[in-house]
Amino acid sequence: MPRQLVVTRIICRDGTDFMLCVPARRAGVHPNLRCPHSNHGGGSGAGGCPLPTDLEDGVDRELRDNQQESIRRGYVLIRL
Repeated sequence: MPRQLVVTRIICRDGTDFMLCVPARRAGVHPNLRCPHSNHGGGSGAGGCPLPTDLEDGVDRELRDNQQESIRRGYVLIRL
């Protein structure tokens, strides 16, 4: 089964804020959290905010711990 891309808001320590589609390892991602297009994945960060190598782990953890809040917002929130 291919991984689903999840709408993810990244907030960096320097205040940089951007949206990114990140693959989720979890099965059954809620439709409100899925990226609308399969080609919106990837990216390396913005400005002085490099993405961590374990970003997918962070998204999975956030989905596990705060799924209802993420669904309410419409994105998974990751603070770096």
